[in-house]
Amino acid sequence: MLGRILVVCVLALVSTVPVAAVETVTLQLPYYHQFQFAGYYAAEREGYFAEEDLAVTISEFQSGIDPTAVVLSGQSDFGIVNGDLWSAWAAGQDLFLVAVIFQRSPFVLLVREDSPYRTLADIVEVPKARLVGPTNSTGQELLLGLKALGVDPQTFWPRRKQPEDIERFARGELDVLPGYVTNEPFALDRMRVSTRPLTLHPRRTMFPGDALVCHGEVWRAHPDIVERFRRACLRGWAFAVAHPESMVDHILAERRSANERHDRQSLLAEARAITALIEPDLTPIGTINRERLDAVAVLLREQGMPAAVLDKQIYRATHFADRWLLILAGVLAATALGFVLLALVTRDQHRSLAESQAHYRNLVELAQGYFAFRLRIDGTRMYPELASPSIERILGHPIEYYQHDDARFFVQLPQLARKALLAAARRTIADGSPLRMRLSLRHPQGGIRRLVVHALPNATKHGLTIDGICLDLTAESDAEHERRRLQESLQQAQRNESLGLLASGVAHDFNNLLGAIRGYGELLRPEVSDAQGTTRWERLMMTVDRAAGLVRQILAYSGKGLGETKAVDLGKDITQLVTLLTHGLPANVRIELHVEPDLPPAVLDPVQFQQVVLNLVVNAAESYEGAPGTVRVTLDRLGARLRLAVSDSGCGMDEATKARMFEPYFTTKRQGHGLGLAAVQGIVKKAGGDLTCRSAKGQGTEFTLLITPTDQPQSATGRYRTPTHLPADAAEILVVDDDELMREATGAMLEGLHYRVHTLASGLESIELLRAAPHRFAAVVVDCRMPELDGPTLVRRLREAELRIPALLVSGMMPDDALDGVLQLPRTRFLAKPYTKVQLQQALVGLFGDGASDGASDFSTVSEYIRQRKLPS
Repeated sequence: MLGRILVVCVLALVSTVPVAAVETVTLQLPYYHQFQFAGYYAAEREGYFAEEDLAVTISEFQSGIDPTAVVLSGQSDFGIVNGDLWSAWAAGQDLFLVAVIFQRSPFVLLVREDSPYRTLADIVEVPKARLVGPTNSTGQELLLGLKALGVDPQTFWPRRKQPEDIERFARGELDVLPGYVTNEPFALDRMRVSTRPLTLHPRRTMFPGDALVCHGEVWRAHPDIVERFRRACLRGWAFAVAHPESMVDHILAERRSANERHDRQSLLAEARAITALIEPDLTPIGTINRERLDAVAVLLREQGMPAAVLDKQIYRATHFADRWLLILAGVLAATALGFVLLALVTRDQHRSLAESQAHYRNLVELAQGYFAFRLRIDGTRMYPELASPSIERILGHPIEYYQHDDARFFVQLPQLARKALLAAARRTIADGSPLRMRLSLRHPQGGIRRLVVHALPNATKHGLTIDGICLDLTAESDAEHERRRLQESLQQAQRNESLGLLASGVAHDFNNLLGAIRGYGELLRPEVSDAQGTTRWERLMMTVDRAAGLVRQILAYSGKGLGETKAVDLGKDITQLVTLLTHGLPANVRIELHVEPDLPPAVLDPVQFQQVVLNLVVNAAESYEGAPGTVRVTLDRLGARLRLAVSDSGCGMDEATKARMFEPYFTTKRQGHGLGLAAVQGIVKKAGGDLTCRSAKGQGTEFTLLITPTDQPQSATGRYRTPTHLPADAAEILVVDDDELMREATGAMLEGLHYRVHTLASGLESIELLRAAPHRFAAVVVDCRMPELDGPTLVRRLREAELRIPALLVSGMMPDDALDGVLQLPRTRFLAKPYTKVQLQQALVGLFGDGASDGASDFSTVSEYIRQRKLPS
């Protein structure tokens, strides 16, 4: 019923309104004919001006003409201005704002893509000879930015830009070039110069661009003409945005300027840039954003620049509507009532629409941690049309950078991700399915960004677009990566702990068995005389040594290795080690040794240090895979620590191998148990040092060990001294071990060294015997791990009772702290199981030679390695 009333009222009104006469108006352009004014050309060509009963004359720019002055003087009814509104209003000029066509200013300061400058502040110290200023006062944002930096815009630029400056910029003679996003970037791109815009002001208030204005008196006297002209112009711009190629052809055919040369490609590029400035899909064409005008005025006034915003000088659709409502009320009261009713019905819808637009704008412009975007599909190209300002923080560049060359985004992607994204986008365009992808992108300031893209295709009146959001999940991805790394570290620590518990439980008994095998094997040696038997005997001993070495490496990896820590001269030890190793490496691999003189000692187990050097040097030599090469060994200072570096130029390791190189039982060798580097890591960690590796496939490897030196007096190194005489054959030694096989084997080896032997299986029995006969025995050989009373406790009780009998502690496995303080007691030494007859003899010689541990190094591990390499296969 309401609709019928409205129709009747409108028909009645139309019948009473006289036919309007054709009005002649003029429009002054601020520049020569180009796509910047395509909307006005379209309004004339498509008859929109004629439909509004307007005959419009469009006047091209002439040298010396100021569009604002022409409008204010009445020489032209309408004009187009850019950036003069606030100062004009502050000066009291009667300039009326009809519509804002460009929602963003086209003015830019361009730098090369690889330039280090990113903001206006970066170019303040640039030499003046490499700067050039804009050709006119265009660019309120530039003036504002300079004043915010405390720079006088009048004296900052050495001169105005000249036509030849674009060539100078392309040759690299200028660092900065003023211009417009619609022109200079495309021209420079043709010269194969990639550019990007500087950020002119830290507060990213968007300055509007081209605005349509008239004299205030024209609005007050003829509001209907202004309304009709505005309506026709906006229709023309809508047509130009939707049909850029048609308007380019029109400009080339009908609007070719004698002062400006354009070709089809440059005009099409200008059309794309101008469409982005108009933002037709984000804001209705011609929208006047009052809040933005106020925000710009505040910024200008903060810097002492004249600025004002006058409500009465700004177009509002309600002004003209109110006038017509009054006319309608006078002509027909029912018509006025109908419009009121219609307004009541649609008021909530308009309010909801405004709220939705505000909400959408907030989501887009205030985005943090993501950016919204729109891609325009043009054939096979995907042109970035819109994006949130946060795109610059996430991708590294503002939207204008990617609009200039849509391939720039794909350059930041790895090749596989680039192909996957293009394939997914083609599927989305073809079948309308959502696009969801995870991407890794190289940020221009360094590092990798982890992104998630969600997008949907959208068919608009201007063609197909892809709208979506891009989430920056870099922080979350890094946190997840760190969580996984910590979880893997925890699992590895748990595996190490389990292996350590297993190793400590098995090592003692296993080393006892190996010790018995070796002991009895050495006792059988004199009975083997033929060559074949000798070879088999040596193979047996080598097998025992390998088994003992394997146990040592497992214990070292788990941090439970056996040994005696002391202050050791690393320089002297490593020199002797390298000398010995030279005889065990391939003849075509040589060792270069560099030892800094006068290095302080370090506290560690010399046998385990020997194992570290052996593993690293042998691995370096084997990296040449039979080819000649050099292993470089360096011992020097690095700050407050000692540094041991072992490097080669061999095959190197890829990232997958490096990730697993310290895992136990992981090996890339044909023959190997995969415990070498795992043991090295365990030894270094137990000694309080740090171990790092640098390696690349085909470029060699370098391991670096850092350890803190000590102020303790340096222990003597070198071989055990052989005294001029040994104890008499009548000397008796007490052997205490709960393992029968090991006890008997040790006793037999001592008898072979011409000692008399007394054996016991209990620590309690032995201490009672020693207290009862303190001078009976020349020495005691005691196992560290025994029930009731262990070896270290036995030695402590002997020393507390002031019994200074030489004591040799032996063990196949001991807890880390079991020997703390014991080996510092006088006439006390330690020997790890399994041991040879020679090692047992050397240990006793050390005890009888000076009565205390002298920190001697016997290099047995290296000797075993060399002997095994030289045995016949």
